[in-house]
Amino acid sequence: MKNATLSTMIFVTLILFSIAVTGCATTGHKVSEIENAALELGQAYIDRNDFESALSTYEKALSVAPTRKILYNRMLCLFYMQRYEEADLAAIEAQKLFPESLFFSAARVEFFISQQKNDNAIEVCQQILQLNPYSEEIALKLLALLQDSDRIDEAKELARTMLIRQIGVSKASELLLKKQI
Repeated sequence: MKNATLSTMIFVTLILFSIAVTGCATTGHKVSEIENAALELGQAYIDRNDFESALSTYEKALSVAPTRKILYNRMLCLFYMQRYEEADLAAIEAQKLFPESLFFSAARVEFFISQQKNDNAIEVCQQILQLNPYSEEIALKLLALLQDSDRIDEAKELARTMLIRQIGVSKASELLLKKQI
């Protein structure tokens, strides 16, 4: 019964998605309608482990509505399909479309970590920190990656930098004089 209900939901959502995409091309409907329909349909496919259909849905939607959420779901779909290089390229392209958001670069870090490609993850973390030096989450990830990669001197320098940002330059200078950092 659950599969029949899910199949019906997919069918109805597919019809609504087709109407939304067609309507957008001819009447200029809001991008959010396409985004919502694509995300719902894509998720229904993912729930059935039909990643190919989900990917196809996201790609069709991107042709008329290149939104962050659809780009993100497409990228994740590629990753779950173990098409890692394509997922990485999708993240790079998405970052170019939305340069103000470092979200896609952060996803690349997670992709590389899950594949045990620490050097790649370190490189992307460093790129993110050049753009946003106050990202504590990325700095902590980088610190752990540096330690795991036996790059202890770099890890110590990053830890010092983080401490200085946290407690301030004057307090850090005082501690340095006391040789406590």
